Amino acid sequence: MKISMLQQWLKNPFQIGTIKPSSKALVDLMLSQVPADSQCIVEFGAGTGPITEGLVQQFPQAKVFSFELQPELADKVQKQFPSVRVLNCNVTEAASILPAEVIGHVDVILSSLPLLSIPAENHIKILESAFQILKPGGSFIQFTYLPFMPPIRAHQKADLWTQFVGMELKNLPPAFVWSFKKLT
Repeated sequence: MKISMLQQWLKNPFQIGTIKPSSKALVDLMLSQVPADSQCIVEFGAGTGPITEGLVQQFPQAKVFSFELQPELADKVQKQFPSVRVLNCNVTEAASILPAEVIGHVDVILSSLPLLSIPAENHIKILESAFQILKPGGSFIQFTYLPFMPPIRAHQKADLWTQFVGMELKNLPPAFVWSFKKLT
């Protein structure tokens, strides 16, 4: 049975950010932020797996862990990409779910989470979770569908440096990519 983003969005419109998977152009923009020598990559919000597919193809040397809250989507991605460890749980549990040797050694996190439709207090939990597992200097890469970043208060509270990476008009809807790093 084919599982579509539209079906998942209709079930959970605030957990699924769009009715279409990310375009190849958006995937390429996100992947351009991944260091070529990455050994451990985490994905927040696999959806139907377009970014997962790009990671598997472009970074075969890396261990890839992918979080997906929707069970049907998690199962689909796990079957499609058996080399990826797909975790069907909330990303705020990342530090307690990932293997101990991964914590603090993740090169980059690519996030497709619909941050702009998630309550602001959860942004801080998501960012804290991300920076618990990232190595020092590691990046959290996030895309949004609006031309501004998620609430600045969450970034200030988490002591983050934020940079606009670029806009992808070939995605429906157009997407805006941001990079976050810890200041201290």
